[in-house]
Amino acid sequence: MMQSYFRLKQVLPVIATLFVVSCVSVPKDRGMVDVNHLLASRQPSLAQQPNTLSLSESQVQQQVDALLAQTLSLENAVTVAFLKNPMIKQEYAKLGLVQADVMEAGRLSNPVLSLSASTSNVANERTAFDYGLVQNFTELLFLKTRRQAAQLDLQRAKADTGMALQHFAAQVANAYIQLVKAEQIMQMQRVAAQAAATSSHLAERFYKAGNISALELAREQASATQADISVDNSLADLALARTRLRQLMGLDATQDQWTVENELPLPNESEPSMADLHVTALNNRLDLTSARLEAQAYARVLGLSQSLQWLPLLEVGVQGSKESSGARLIGPTVAIELPIFGKNRANQLRAQARLEQATQKAIALETEISSQIHTLYQQMMVARSLFGRYQNELLPQRQAILARNVEMHNYMLVGQFDLLIAKQQEIEANQGLINALGEYWLKRTELTQMVGADLPHSAQSHAPRLENIHSAKPVHSQSVQQAHAGHGMAPVQQPTPQKTAIPPQEDVQPNETDSTQVPDSNSRSIHKH
Repeated sequence: MMQSYFRLKQVLPVIATLFVVSCVSVPKDRGMVDVNHLLASRQPSLAQQPNTLSLSESQVQQQVDALLAQTLSLENAVTVAFLKNPMIKQEYAKLGLVQADVMEAGRLSNPVLSLSASTSNVANERTAFDYGLVQNFTELLFLKTRRQAAQLDLQRAKADTGMALQHFAAQVANAYIQLVKAEQIMQMQRVAAQAAATSSHLAERFYKAGNISALELAREQASATQADISVDNSLADLALARTRLRQLMGLDATQDQWTVENELPLPNESEPSMADLHVTALNNRLDLTSARLEAQAYARVLGLSQSLQWLPLLEVGVQGSKESSGARLIGPTVAIELPIFGKNRANQLRAQARLEQATQKAIALETEISSQIHTLYQQMMVARSLFGRYQNELLPQRQAILARNVEMHNYMLVGQFDLLIAKQQEIEANQGLINALGEYWLKRTELTQMVGADLPHSAQSHAPRLENIHSAKPVHSQSVQQAHAGHGMAPVQQPTPQKTAIPPQEDVQPNETDSTQVPDSNSRSIHKH
C-alpha cells in the first residue's frame, strides 16, 4: 500500500506540470491594446477612439449626445461611429474567437482515464479492478511550436482588425465628404433654379408685351423646369448622403437632429510623391502585414507536419489494478504507434499547399496595392488640377463676365436675359469647383486607406476653408423692373430669395438704381478655420 502511494506521489508532479503548461491567460481587452498600438503609428486619431468594451450603454449615449449637440466635424463623426456602430463590437468578438484558438493551441489534450472491472467465475472470488491514466506525450514535444504558430495567427487577427477599423473609418469619412458636397451642390442648384425662374418670369412678361416669340418663351420655361428638376435631384442626393452617414454612425431615423460642417477644406498645400506612397504602403498596410504573418504561420505548420511524420504517437501514463486476492498493482505504461500502414502525409501536403498560397497572396497584394496607389494618385491630382483651374481661371472669368454684363446692363447696352445667362454660367462654374473639391477629398481619403497611414498634411494647423459660400443674393436689378415699366409690363414678382454660394463684388460699382450683387475673384474671403 505504501509502495503504491509513493509511486503515485512521484507521478502527481508530472501531472501538475502538464496542467500548468496548458494554462493560457486571455487579456480582458481581447487584444485591443495591441490593435491600438498598430494604429497609433499609422493613424493616431483611430488609436484614440473610445473602446466600448469598457463603457456602459449610458456612458456611450452620453458621449454620443454631447457630440451630436454640436456641429459634427469629420473627426467627431468617426468617434460617434466607433461608439454606436455594431460593426466595432463585431470586430471585438472576432478577436475573442481567435483568442479561443490560441488557448486551444497552447494546451495539451486532456489525459485519458480508463476504468474496468472483471468478475471471476470462481466462487468467492472478488471482483478485479483495473485503472489507467495516459497522456499523449508526442504533442508535448511540439507544444512550443504549436503555440508560436497560434501566436502568429493572433497577430494576424489583430492586423486584420486594425485594417477593418481603418476601412470603416474611411467609409465614414467618405460618407461625410459626400454629405458636405451634396449640401453645397443643393445650395448652388437652388441659386441656379432661382435665376432660371427669374428668367422665365421675365420671358412671360416680354411675351405678353410682344417682345419675344413663343419659342423663346418655351425655351426659358423649359430651362426653369430643368433647374427645378435639378434641385429635386440634388435634394434626393442630399437625403441619400445623410442617410448613409447616419447609418454608419449607428444612429436610427429618430436621431436626425444633427448638422455637419457646410464647407470642405481647400486642397492640401503639397502632396507626397508617388514613390513615397509606395514605400509607406509596403511598410504600413495591415492586410499586407497579415498576409506575411499568414505565410510565416503556415511555414511553422509545415515544419511541424514534417517533424511529426517521423515521430510515432507516444502515450505515457500510469496503469494500476486490484486483484481478486486483494493485491494492488501500479506502474508506468507506454503506448507507441506502429507505422505498419505508413504515415499519413495529407497534413504535410495540405500545409505545403497553404504555404504556397499564402506566399503568392502576399506577392499579389503588393502588386495590387502598387497599381491602385498609382490610379488613385492620378485621380486625386486630376481633381486637384481641375479645382485649381475652376478657382483661378474659369470662376474669375465668369465673375468678370457677369460684372461687365452688370455694367453694360446699367447703361442699357445688353438685355436682362444676357445678364441672367451670365449669372447662371457663374453658378455652373461654382458647381464645377465644388464637384472638383469634393472629388479631390474623396480620392485623398481612398488613397489614405490604400496607403494604410495618414498622408502628410500642410504646415498649417488647419486648412483654410472657402468662406461666405452662401452669403450673396441672387441677381436682381431694379433696372429690370424699370425696363418692365418702359414696356408697359407689371413688375416681375421675384421668387423667394435663397442663399447663394457667390460672395459680393467689390470692384464694380453699379449705379444707385441697381441692387445686383456680383462676386469678384478677389473678393472670396478665406479664413483659417
